[in-house]
Amino acid sequence: FIKEAFVPKPKSNEVNNGRYYRLLKLCADVTEHYTNLRSIGARDVQGETGSLLLVDCRSAAERAVSIIPGSVPVSQITDADLSQPRMVVAYCCIGARASAWCNQQTNQGMWGFKLRYLIGGIAAWVHQ
Repeated sequence: FIKEAFVPKPKSNEVNNGRYYRLLKLCADVTEHYTNLRSIGARDVQGETGSLLLVDCRSAAERAVSIIPGSVPVSQITDADLSQPRMVVAYCCIGARASAWCNQQTNQGMWGFKLRYLIGGIAAWVHQ
């Protein structure tokens, strides 16, 4: 049984905003050496999930706890999936594994122009 991403609402917007910005700072720290990659924010992705290929770079145990609806585990992604004429957005917890996967795909020279990693990962997604 897989649940959609869920986090209880914080007590105030101020607390929520503070946590969100600390999360984005942490993501920037863990992805800073991938200067050739493009990121995308959760606000830009939400509502567009039907036109994107969402790639979940987390473990099966993490996916059992939370998931972005419509996403596909990275282990099931094929070249045929990546050759589709749509943007590919990878995510993990905060962005480290997703950016590493995007970097690997980009270094293979095929899909870098259409790959993005979700900055802040699923944690940013639930804060939107």
